Amino acid sequence: MTAPSTDARLAFSPLADYGESSWSRPADLFWLDRLGILPVADTEILALAHFCPIAIDIAGGSPRVVAVVHSRHVAHQLLSDDGRWKPPYAPLAIRTMPFRNAPAGRGGIEICLEIAQAEGDQRLRQLMFGQKGGATQAWTSIQTMLSHLRKGAPRLANAAKVLLGLDMPSPIATVAGGQPAVLSTIRTDDLLAIEPGRIVALTADSCCPLELATAMAFSRRWLAPEALHGEARRHAPVMPGVREKLYGHALAEPLDETFALDHSPLFSFDEFSARAKGMG
Repeated sequence: MTAPSTDARLAFSPLADYGESSWSRPADLFWLDRLGILPVADTEILALAHFCPIAIDIAGGSPRVVAVVHSRHVAHQLLSDDGRWKPPYAPLAIRTMPFRNAPAGRGGIEICLEIAQAEGDQRLRQLMFGQKGGATQAWTSIQTMLSHLRKGAPRLANAAKVLLGLDMPSPIATVAGGQPAVLSTIRTDDLLAIEPGRIVALTADSCCPLELATAMAFSRRWLAPEALHGEARRHAPVMPGVREKLYGHALAEPLDETFALDHSPLFSFDEFSARAKGMG
């Protein structure tokens, strides 16, 4: 089977219009460039940050958090020579293919017919329903992962709005090919430079904005120079005095000093022991 062409975006159709009860799992992932970006769940952004850039996409008017997977914009190879995912963790959006959640406003589940109906290894064929009419384990697993993506999207979108409101993200090059995207990430310098009084905004929703900002800043190292508009420095240097900058409110300073409880002006273990014996 030849790899799909890379000069056109993958097309998805409503699952309700799909007239079959089985589908084919992807034989390879050479079609990733035709997507360029993937939706991510709030529970996987920190894991994915170790392998691919995490970014905010505002092409649709409302921000959404995505993983950049286009080969021209990632500094290392995500796929092996035979089209398999190389990193140890695979995004939910890959594991659910050829299905995806429909874009906001349409709702439901969509299917990529090009992949679902591909002819090839019959071992890749999966059934939606068993002999008794119930959903198969494979189809149930797909639905569960799509549910995680769907439920996590609003939480990540709200976190992205917090970061945009703080003017932290900076734009990167639009992904060539794939779906339209207007992407931005966060520089490590900008994350460390945020004023202490504004850091509290990052603690909203169980620190989701802080997790997102950290994932974006950390994963920026995986962006290829082309995505950074030719910036010479892709890795932020280790900044001197980072501890003072992050903890300048002095809450951490007492923990940096040595102290002792016994024989200190505040507490004497010998006096405590003597009194305890006298009371016994």
